[in-house]
Amino acid sequence: MFTLVDIKHIWNEDSHTLVVTGHDPSVNVFCEVYVKAPDTKLFDDPWVRQWLAAKCKLNVAKMIGTFTTNLLGGVTVNTGLYTEEANKELEECKEQWKIQRDANHFFLTTP
Repeated sequence: MFTLVDIKHIWNEDSHTLVVTGHDPSVNVFCEVYVKAPDTKLFDDPWVRQWLAAKCKLNVAKMIGTFTTNLLGGVTVNTGLYTEEANKELEECKEQWKIQRDANHFFLTTP
């Protein structure tokens, strides 16, 4: 049996403190708090940087593959290699974010 009880609280974004208002809970309470990261902090995450690099590889492969010409010395660019590598990296990022998003624990308290 699971007991879900709403606990009145106030979250202070500036001091990052959680204040329980009203009566104290009668059972143990586990809190997990998420704060939306500002856009300027997204580049600190290596998975975001890998995602952006993969998207850039896809766009470069698309631009280079638009025209079929040989480079100096008869060299051709294998755009399929760039596309394949970028798609693999995008899948790795999606898998990592899925693992991070899914709950891997469960708390049960008895009243």
